Amino acid sequence: MFCWGIADATGYSTDPPELPGWARRGQRAHLNLLENLAPFAALVMVAQAVDVHSANTMLSAALFF
Repeated sequence: MFCWGIADATGYSTDPPELPGWARRGQRAHLNLLENLAPFAALVMVAQAVDVHSANTMLSAALFF
């Protein structure tokens, strides 16, 4: 909606306009976060369950989320 306006963002277009550079970068960053979320969450939960966590582990988890 920030790139094209409400009418173009909510409508269906067979040939949507190209996203600006900042929007493409944001989309790639979002996909990267989704890709790394499950492994990181699993590692944090294992560290918590095995009781090998430290202040650095908790800080890293807080910064990630």
